Amino acid sequence: MGRLIFFLLCFLCPFSANAFSYGKFISCNSINPMPKIVFKVSYGKLSYHFDKNVDQLSTMLTDENHKDGTFRAGGLATRPFLWYVRLNKGETKYIAKDVYCVYPTEIEVFVGYKNPAIYVASDYRFGDFWYALTLRHEQTHQWINKLTLEYFLPLFYKRVVAAAREVRAVKVYSSSQEDINAGYKKIREYYEVRLEPVVDEFKNILKNEQRKLDNKTNYGEEQELYKKFEAKKKLMEKYDTQLSL
Repeated sequence: MGRLIFFLLCFLCPFSANAFSYGKFISCNSINPMPKIVFKVSYGKLSYHFDKNVDQLSTMLTDENHKDGTFRAGGLATRPFLWYVRLNKGETKYIAKDVYCVYPTEIEVFVGYKNPAIYVASDYRFGDFWYALTLRHEQTHQWINKLTLEYFLPLFYKRVVAAAREVRAVKVYSSSQEDINAGYKKIREYYEVRLEPVVDEFKNILKNEQRKLDNKTNYGEEQELYKKFEAKKKLMEKYDTQLSL
């Protein structure tokens, strides 16, 4: 009798353990309703600033090529880039005891710039050569920022749609708001991982395009332009003096 009880215990205990962990074998991979995609873009509102001098602008430099302490910034163009993935709406589906699948029904993706700005050093007077050239130079930087973002917008959107088709529902083990939020967080992280390669490529290309404007060759051409301007200015002053005699 004792052996029979021992045998039954050995038989039933594994079975009970399997029954208890049944939820571990359930998958939510078959659940993937295509969520509504809200794709938002912003170029930001461009502002102009003329109240900082060259020393102050030089301390604001972020480009590693210009942070050696020797570069003097007569102007600056800033364009903080932001992006995020947000799950606006979602649902929780009961599957079995202590097993639920959570998934989004609406996702929001934002890419764009926040508060882009142009700075021209207060050392330059309105209307003089370096004021005009610096203003034009920084406007070109912002123009590059805008064009590069425009080029990448279809690529961002395409990746978002592809991610929405690939990302599956996430399994949680209770209907508590804490567990549901944890499931949504994991889904949001999945989307971010899908988008990060495009974001990195965008940043690299934008940096390379900006360096075509900020380099020794272009700086040298601007200096030559200044010399030609000064030569013409002196010639015109001489001509005006002769006319006044």
